[in-house]
Amino acid sequence: SSSYFMDYVQRLTKEELGTEKFYHPGYCYYTTLDPVWQAIAQEAVTEGLAEIEQKAFSADEPLQAALVAIDPRTGELVAMIGGRSYGQTRFNRAVDAKRQPGSAFKPFVLLAALSQSLESRGNRTLSTMVSGEPISISTPEGLWSPSNFEDEKYENITIRTAIEHSVNTATTRLASEVGFQDVLKAARLAGINSPLSPVPSMVLGSFEVSPMELAYAYTTMASGGIRYERFPLFSVAAANGDEIITRIVKRDKA
Repeated sequence: SSSYFMDYVQRLTKEELGTEKFYHPGYCYYTTLDPVWQAIAQEAVTEGLAEIEQKAFSADEPLQAALVAIDPRTGELVAMIGGRSYGQTRFNRAVDAKRQPGSAFKPFVLLAALSQSLESRGNRTLSTMVSGEPISISTPEGLWSPSNFEDEKYENITIRTAIEHSVNTATTRLASEVGFQDVLKAARLAGINSPLSPVPSMVLGSFEVSPMELAYAYTTMASGGIRYERFPLFSVAAANGDEIITRIVKRDKA
């Protein structure tokens, strides 16, 4: 189940040395992969897909999934699943697939709001109230009016409730008050490097990101503000013990 991870490490070593031939007899790869977490990740993906397939309509191709697990204390990539079966497809969805994050982007709105308070540009806390009433924002394409899940209605709620219940109207209003440019800045500082634009739909995750990218951006928050580069490999050593590569980290291009 670690085949996707090993392919990823091979890709990074090729990029590091600029060569297509790097695997040699006797070379030792010291990776960050944790076999326990990898087994848990594989089980979670297998069970999750089975559960979804029981409820979903039949499709011509089997459903796919990806999973990335990171230790927020160190930034180590401890587990990776790139698809339901490496034997079926070698396309690594954890690294190479980009999808709209949807509501998974909302914590960056919260991050921007609380950051302004720390910078003395606001006094918001998790208990600050925000309106969940319908909202419409002018855009070059016309009025943009987000709706809540199942058109649920809200009045004044706390910022904590807006995030915990994933209230689209309240989160959009909060982002509008904070400023869409500041929300984009918060996402960038956390580690989102894919193209973003400071437009209202960004708040609800309309721009595509990879699972790896999103996981590391979340790790920035889980670590208390430490932003880690991708860290899957400690070192590569030759048969005589000489280190060929030390600690490969993958830096995204902003």
